[in-house]
Amino acid sequence: MKRAQLIANARLNATKDARAYGTEPFRRVIGAFTHAGLLKNNLGIEGEKAKITLDEVLWAGEFEPRLHELLPAVLIKKPGFIKLTKTPPDLETVLRQMRHNRVPDAFRGMPGEKLMEWIPKIGHKDKLPSRLKSFRFQADDVKILEELTKREGKNETEVVREALRLFKKRRRPRRELSVRD
Repeated sequence: MKRAQLIANARLNATKDARAYGTEPFRRVIGAFTHAGLLKNNLGIEGEKAKITLDEVLWAGEFEPRLHELLPAVLIKKPGFIKLTKTPPDLETVLRQMRHNRVPDAFRGMPGEKLMEWIPKIGHKDKLPSRLKSFRFQADDVKILEELTKREGKNETEVVREALRLFKKRRRPRRELSVRD
């Protein structure tokens, strides 16, 4: 493109952005993110608690890319913050990857590494979300688990976590076999 065309496109985009900044949905989304402490803005938009929808956030993200960067982590760590409508396939894919602790594909121009950086910064700080695992125990294993929960005064998850940590501490690393063995 020629320089004049680039300047004309930039002016057109700036005009569109300026019009979007004044709309009620944009101001409500930025205000909600600001009120929650997730975003700081220099647009003069006051932070206020507001009900926002996924469609509004996706639309506002076209003008404020930081919203696209924050959105997946917010949906994982603060799911009640945004009223969910139908989740677009690209966002669903990114959420699935992040829930399995994998670096996601890029989401609307934001690299997956940048998306993952927000997980420990939202909600409970420096805490990653737990993952659901299910196991099949035999009857005597269930009986032992129930006895331990009563005796220790903890729930089943806490007992299993503590047992795993004790088992890890107790185990010595296996010796590597050498040619001489």
